[in-house]
Amino acid sequence: MEANFFDNEVVQGKPNALNDMKQSSIVFNNMMQTSYTGWTIAGMVASLCGVPLQMPLASSANNFNISADFMPNAECVSDLLKKEGYNVSFLGGANLNFAGKKAFLKTHSFDNIIGKSYFQKKYPENKHDYNKWGLRDRPLFEYALNDYLELAAKPNPFALFLLTLDTHAPGFPDPACTDKYQSIKNNRMLDSVHCGGQLIKEYIQNIRNSPYSNDTVIVVMSDHLAHKNPANYLLKKKLRKLMFMINMPSGEHQEVENLGSHYDIGPTVLSSIGFDNCQAFGFGRNMLSCGVKGNPASSRNGRLLELFPADKHLIKIAGHTRIKSFVRTKWGDFLGGIDNDGIFVDDANYIISIGNKQFSYRNPQPFRNTESGALLFKLAKNTFDINNITSMKDNLRLPEQYSIEHWLNDKQGIYLYIGKKSGLSFLDITGNKEENIIAFINQTQATATIVPLKDKLKISLAEIRDYFAEGKIGFSENKKGLSLLSCLNKVCQSHIGNAVNQIDIAKWGLSVWQVSGNGDVKKLAYINHCKDRRSFNTSPALAALVETAKNSGQESVILIGHNSVFCESKQELVQWFKPFALDKLEYINFKQPYIGIINLKNNKLTELVGNDYIQTRI
Repeated sequence: MEANFFDNEVVQGKPNALNDMKQSSIVFNNMMQTSYTGWTIAGMVASLCGVPLQMPLASSANNFNISADFMPNAECVSDLLKKEGYNVSFLGGANLNFAGKKAFLKTHSFDNIIGKSYFQKKYPENKHDYNKWGLRDRPLFEYALNDYLELAAKPNPFALFLLTLDTHAPGFPDPACTDKYQSIKNNRMLDSVHCGGQLIKEYIQNIRNSPYSNDTVIVVMSDHLAHKNPANYLLKKKLRKLMFMINMPSGEHQEVENLGSHYDIGPTVLSSIGFDNCQAFGFGRNMLSCGVKGNPASSRNGRLLELFPADKHLIKIAGHTRIKSFVRTKWGDFLGGIDNDGIFVDDANYIISIGNKQFSYRNPQPFRNTESGALLFKLAKNTFDINNITSMKDNLRLPEQYSIEHWLNDKQGIYLYIGKKSGLSFLDITGNKEENIIAFINQTQATATIVPLKDKLKISLAEIRDYFAEGKIGFSENKKGLSLLSCLNKVCQSHIGNAVNQIDIAKWGLSVWQVSGNGDVKKLAYINHCKDRRSFNTSPALAALVETAKNSGQESVILIGHNSVFCESKQELVQWFKPFALDKLEYINFKQPYIGIINLKNNKLTELVGNDYIQTRI
């Protein structure tokens, strides 16, 4: 829940219950979100460890489940607390394996880690206690209160971390909450935030009414700004900020105007429980005594300001080369390589052991009953050191052909793939596509050797050398076809072309292409309706583009959408493509992949739509 949800000028109507708790808390009013902190695992890392979340290899935002060691060289709040004798616990309703959350918590001194699988065993009959992400917040808070009372009754200090999920976009209102947000009807995000505020207030009051209140400091914070949701149009009314407040036993109220970010939360909280008053902590500083005052829009603070005094925009600074280099040292010797012990695979637990490192090809998807994924290792020839790792989502989420071929970018390289057979559709392989395999891919020979996986499989170094040299399976001839791919940004990059020459398409909008008989491709138009609502009116109409292609002897015209073909109204879109009967384009949804093919030889129209992506070949 970000700060604007509690601003009555932004979300007018019934005040959020959590506003009442601000009157007895220290409230930080200028908390800015910076780059590499805008999703849950990134917000956790930044606030607990004081550094942005970056990996020493290519990875998407939530593909951090690769290694059992998660930033092992970083010292985080939980590590410091553990050294001081604290019991450190985590409670969350979602899948712990998603985004490497469990690996992060285990690496950084958490004693007890409880998530969705634990609650499913404990409460299997209470189906209504779960939403798509996991356990709802109401039963989570009930469990957390009992956990708090048990921990507080013991002599040792403790830190109990809770991660809620009802207010994750687009909002999952609690069915048991009858006091909904009334001013705007049927807005699931506002209802979720309103009910979530009540639950948090009740939880704080229960702690303050307990005999252990005088020894308890309570922190409430956003893990990140809200992602796209039905209340976005309200949140944008003002500069968006994170929520951060500390509820002290004394009920002290203070409004802190110093600028801050995720990085400053750790040292500020540590100060509130008695640690060094102005302790440097990664890129963060204690905001109660060491904050930076100024214009919130400049977003400058602490250690980053010291490193980059000429830079005025912290939102961009986290991508700076010097910072990236510093953060990557926190991962240690992350990659390693194949040594004399070869490779060991535990397929039952999705673990591959290479040298002294363990890597997971488990990639859980929150809304799907699957945790399978795939890893592609790029290896150095002869030494078999790992130069790079690419983690891919389950093949239900990522186009099969695109997923691997896109990353085989070194035509003289060797690669090790582990995952489903279906991920290697560019190879001439048959059999069960859902079978897990290891593939030793030699790009120089354009061949691969496939090894089926068992629950436990050991492959020696000598066997690995032979597998790379043998090359039993060749690359499929279907690579010569023209691939058309329409994607949402979160899944992949839309493209047109073949495996040798793929043309990536812009991040938003609709592009129009002409294709000749021998497969030559040329762009006729690009329309970004989300950037310019007049773009369909100012662009040449589809009929004119088709006529141009016909007059130059082309074979077909292709329409490919990326992320979203339109924004808000479709009226201009429909007028643009008339008189062509593109029914699926007329009724396409916002953020829905689309491919349209107009055959200029026989005037046949073909339309394809998907959920996350749609792919075809011509």
